[in-house]
Amino acid sequence: MSGHRAIIRIDEELCNGCGACLPSCAEGALRIENGKLRLIADKLCDGLGACLGSCPRGALSLELREAAPFEDPAASVCPSARPASGEAAARGAWPIKLALVPPDAPFLQGADIFLTADCAPGACTSFHARRGGSGPLLLCCPRLEDRQTMTQRLAALIRAANPASFIITRMEVPCCGIPELLAAARREAGSDIPVSVVMLDRSGNEIRALQPLRDKPASDI
Repeated sequence: MSGHRAIIRIDEELCNGCGACLPSCAEGALRIENGKLRLIADKLCDGLGACLGSCPRGALSLELREAAPFEDPAASVCPSARPASGEAAARGAWPIKLALVPPDAPFLQGADIFLTADCAPGACTSFHARRGGSGPLLLCCPRLEDRQTMTQRLAALIRAANPASFIITRMEVPCCGIPELLAAARREAGSDIPVSVVMLDRSGNEIRALQPLRDKPASDI
């Protein structure tokens, strides 16, 4: 039975068949045919986008479309990538990494999403109490993760889940450009979803209170 989910999209005009993306696809869903990259079958693409950042020409993106359900050919996908069920799913407790959560995960639908720097919960010992436990938590790090991939995943999430809002918790360090990436994702998705930002210093203290996101570089936010 098919349904709408995130699937890799290949821009044949940009693809030169270099194959740099192939090692990033643990499911073996991609191969080179006649000098171009091909998706073997929708059911082999998990929609996580691990291959996006490996393309030197930006030929890969995620699109939300009707596709066959994912079938893991060798149970090679990290269990973290499978959404929780039961009580955990109701809390939106798992997975919590942006790079692992499927954009169409049920717990993201219409939610107030807390998009948070990896460092924030560790720096701020009262982070979870201050967050209040409402809304799913997604962790990411613009310094260690591919920015283009993050932007595309956020855009796919906005399209698929239509969340009510984002609440960003970022660190004061210049590399923590989550607001900039989310602003780009909103533009890519054609969305004006409300976004607020709070900034913490390196000790976890709030140095800039929650305020609406402006579409400016992260250094200005």
